[in-house]
Amino acid sequence: MKIYRLYLLLIIVLFLTYTIFGGNVHRVVTNDSLAAPSLEHILGTDDLGMDIFAQLCHGGGYSILLGGLSALFAVVLGTMVGVSSGYFGGALDRVLMAICDIITGMPQMILLILFGAFLGASYFSMVLVLALLSWTQIARMVRSRVIFIKNQNYMTYSNLFGTSFMTILLKHFYPALRELLSLSFIKIMSRSIVMEASLAYLGLGDPTSKSWGMMLNRAMAFPGIYFTPFWKWWVLSPLVALMGLILSLMILSKEFEVVK
Repeated sequence: MKIYRLYLLLIIVLFLTYTIFGGNVHRVVTNDSLAAPSLEHILGTDDLGMDIFAQLCHGGGYSILLGGLSALFAVVLGTMVGVSSGYFGGALDRVLMAICDIITGMPQMILLILFGAFLGASYFSMVLVLALLSWTQIARMVRSRVIFIKNQNYMTYSNLFGTSFMTILLKHFYPALRELLSLSFIKIMSRSIVMEASLAYLGLGDPTSKSWGMMLNRAMAFPGIYFTPFWKWWVLSPLVALMGLILSLMILSKEFEVVK
């Protein structure tokens, strides 16, 4: 098995193991604050004495689950809009594509900050905001593919025989869109993880969460962090873990794209 797949599998296994057996260790405050890595604390502790390794285990699952849910909602919404726009056309097509143009033309990070501030910093709000900002590109790609399929001869015969829309969707559209949607899911998942980490780093994420972005936010807020040895385990641990996750997802998407 390739290294990036092992890394993704390791994050999932650690998160599940920690969730089942670890309880709330990542939230336990101890008197051993800013401790260096040791047998008791593999990656040391933060300023509150919380175990950094436990936070990494929890934050990895948090990031993957958030990215996966955001990508799932974005793919479903983008597919619905793209299929409706491409298949029915007319005024519906113009309205839906105009909405896509408006959202695409706006600065994504500014919208993310505004939506995050308006809807709050809860987990569900973060998933909703990331999904709402990620569906437009999928909608356009799906629309183009649907228009191409709709103009094929077999589609003309299907319409003449009175085939229902659901049958056309499941028998003709879905098989042609499956690979495109799978690849889009991986890319949006990676993008959502980066955007969530960016918001958390800026202090706009859920303050009660232990995501990797929030860990970086707390570490960077520590006075003179780079003039102390604490950055070696407090900053580098979530930073390297986050970079490894994003890089692994990028390689996975590229490999998937080449294979398909």
